[in-house]
Amino acid sequence: MTDPTWESHMGVPSATPYERTNELTEKVVAMGGDLSGRNARAKEPFYSDDSVKLFHGDCLDVLAQMPDNSVDALVTDPPYGLGFMGKAWDDLPPGLPWAQQCLRVLKPGGHLLAFGGTRTWHRLALAVGDAGFAVPDSIAWLYVSGFP
Repeated sequence: MTDPTWESHMGVPSATPYERTNELTEKVVAMGGDLSGRNARAKEPFYSDDSVKLFHGDCLDVLAQMPDNSVDALVTDPPYGLGFMGKAWDDLPPGLPWAQQCLRVLKPGGHLLAFGGTRTWHRLALAVGDAGFAVPDSIAWLYVSGFP
């Protein structure tokens, strides 16, 4: 069963989030796009000291450059998939390919802290679980906001 909110938002009644993500990825590649080299800034840390490296760039680009089992923890606030203010970057929450890359770069026992929107966190959690992460608990931050 597909989510009616997903159907009305994406205008594709038969598409699941994973199907839509794969469809968009295939379109970019078919147009000659290189999903591994979109952002040259991602190659060097934006900030680095003895205990942390901070990268500024598309997470898929940054993750693709990192070796396996090289990261202690990932903290991220990815797009929520709400179509915020009609922006294309927020059409989809991150999917399975993103979660698989996160798992690949994390050291054994490493942790992923990923923020998700109240209406779409379940899609994020599904991708994380399907990638192979153990999801023992989640933390909910409940608040009231008039926007968006």
